[in-house]
Amino acid sequence: MNNNVRKLTEGAMMVALVGIVMVLNRQLANALDVYLMWILPFPVLIYTIRYGVKNAVIVSVCSVIVSFMFSLPTSIFYVAASCVIGLVYGYGIATKKSNGWLLGNTILCSTVVMILTTFVLAKIFGYNLSDEIALVADMANKMNLSVELNLIKIIAIISLFLSCVLEGFLIHMLAFLILRKLKIDFPQFKPLHHYRAPKWLGYLSILVIIAGFVTPFVSLPEMAEEVLFGLRAICLAVDIAVGYLVLVIGYAVQGNKKGVLSLFVRVGLLTAICYALSSFGLISSSAVLLPVTLLLYVLVFIGILDMVSDFRSEVIRRFSNEKSS
Repeated sequence: MNNNVRKLTEGAMMVALVGIVMVLNRQLANALDVYLMWILPFPVLIYTIRYGVKNAVIVSVCSVIVSFMFSLPTSIFYVAASCVIGLVYGYGIATKKSNGWLLGNTILCSTVVMILTTFVLAKIFGYNLSDEIALVADMANKMNLSVELNLIKIIAIISLFLSCVLEGFLIHMLAFLILRKLKIDFPQFKPLHHYRAPKWLGYLSILVIIAGFVTPFVSLPEMAEEVLFGLRAICLAVDIAVGYLVLVIGYAVQGNKKGVLSLFVRVGLLTAICYALSSFGLISSSAVLLPVTLLLYVLVFIGILDMVSDFRSEVIRRFSNEKSS
């Protein structure tokens, strides 16, 4: 078959697949919207690898046009975002980029989509973060838990960011499975301890944390305070994730596969004990989340230390010595 004919035929098939998913989504009352970001990048991704970014952009535009025929604005946005992710990922595979590049850019695209859907276009997508935070605060009050509103905001933003990270990991692993079946070369996975956050991110986290202690004593515009608050929450999420990764690596080197799990189980049991004691009035309700808070602070400290120093190598060395002894 002539290459141009094959290119045109496969492009039409990719657009048709998007159209079928959109029709099915419409018949299911848009129940598939939350899964579109996991499904639709792959037709564009595969087409980008085979025929290049320039041809894949045409297919992506056609896919968005088809979605206008069958979908609501929210679904159209997800189709466009999925096409962008497919283009970026396909370009990375075609140009032999590393696993870190592929995963990092996928997470970045997911984060941009989350920011647009949750904050910029919140009214279109039906999100109201303030109402959800107020609902959580109300539930905490009904359970006699003393939780600051700012803490709930930080937890909400961290949860949103971590969901983007998990979405990026899911797309990355699905791409690995699909491309392996299609016998398309995929970058070799590096050992877990080779993945490191950039050093500048650690210094940024330190500056943002210091700024969080200074801002109560300085008058700033409301917009600047909101931006700083969101940046602090994202930095804390990254610090916690890096700290957790260091713990996983340390226990893996030691040979204790259930070390991290047992740690979280202990923290959960301590939290349950604190809640039981507060129910009987033996301790303050504000102390219920103390074990979780301490664990998070420890993870933040480990994460920052790992980014700005050679702490991870020291952890690996010490855990290796403990295992050998």
